[in-house]
Amino acid sequence: METITKERLKTQSKEEITGFIRGYLTNNGEKLKFDMSGESGREDNINILNSFAPFGIFDCYDFLTIDFHKGTGTVLLGNVGRTYEIDYLGGLTTSQIIYEIFKHTILKR
Repeated sequence: METITKERLKTQSKEEITGFIRGYLTNNGEKLKFDMSGESGREDNINILNSFAPFGIFDCYDFLTIDFHKGTGTVLLGNVGRTYEIDYLGGLTTSQIIYEIFKHTILKR
């Protein structure tokens, strides 16, 4: 897989970025996916987010986390005194959710 930087991602289309995310989530033929049940998998979900840290998703805010309850996801991101919520994640795939996080972090600046 070719090396992609945050700067290069900023020049790509939504389709190109989503394709990159999809490929990045594939490990030895196995695709990593968020556990959206809310029953378990919180640590695995955080590990998926952490795998995108080299692209700067944690650099824009003091905190960024994701939580699911019965298939509905919410991303919380924010700085001291101000929290933002991305809560329109129902029906999105893991790749699409990561793209939404990119939009609010590395693609925003």
